Amino acid sequence: MTKQMIQINQIRVNLLDAYIKYIEELEVDKLENWALIIRTAREAGLKKQCFCEELSCVWSTVLRWEAGETAPGAFARRAIRQRLITMLLELRAKTKLQLKLENALIGKRLYPRVSRAQLSNPISAHHDTEEKSTSAG
Repeated sequence: MTKQMIQINQIRVNLLDAYIKYIEELEVDKLENWALIIRTAREAGLKKQCFCEELSCVWSTVLRWEAGETAPGAFARRAIRQRLITMLLELRAKTKLQLKLENALIGKRLYPRVSRAQLSNPISAHHDTEEKSTSAG
């Protein structure tokens, strides 16, 4: 894992925040906004399987919503939008957790710090690290 991966995940978290805010601001009562809500949720990273399972619908229905051909009733639109926001929040939390883990792994030293003197005499360096691990254990 590199610092670039951490930066990418931080950007993902920021983008998810922006997508969530955008969906929250769209008026669900306007039918033309419904296609934007669906398209935005898909762009944010929600997968086909998530849509179908979580919304109990077939993929062709989601595609018709996204194309603006059809839309659920007003009450269902509000409930579905809220569920999409919840799904995006869960995706954001998962991405933030991954970001924390990557930060922890990068911050953690996989190898003990070795001085120049130890590099010149690798045998003593090996004994020093063994003594530290035995005294710690």
